[in-house]
Amino acid sequence: MKSALQQNFLMQQLGHCTRLAHATVRPHYAKHMLALDLKPSEFAVLSLISANPGASQRQIAETVMISQPNMAALMERLQVRGLLRREADPADRRLSLLYLTAEGERLHEKAAAQVEILEQEASRMLSAEDKQQLLRLLHKMIDCAG
Repeated sequence: MKSALQQNFLMQQLGHCTRLAHATVRPHYAKHMLALDLKPSEFAVLSLISANPGASQRQIAETVMISQPNMAALMERLQVRGLLRREADPADRRLSLLYLTAEGERLHEKAAAQVEILEQEASRMLSAEDKQQLLRLLHKMIDCAG
């Protein structure tokens, strides 16, 4: 829904526009993921652990840009749900290596299928070329931050 308010300045701000774009896509995510009880950050973490079994909690946190305290709480929630297990790194016992449980893998597969539907819905808002350009520009911004 377009606002009748004058917002020329705001609509030239990357932060404001990315927040609005996120707010546009988020209801689609909620619709598909509500039944699975997964937040976007939890799905991202499950996806990374699924693709990188044995990655450290620190590596996962850095990749998804979640602070260590928030990551610890997120890991605790996933572990309590029986979705992941932590093992001490034999080379450095201070580090936790992360693995999905069988239940974690099953939930990740279900969630990935739902995210694919979400991606198709969100992609209808843009042409294929526009989507690729947007992703390229977002990746450029993300790469500059790291």
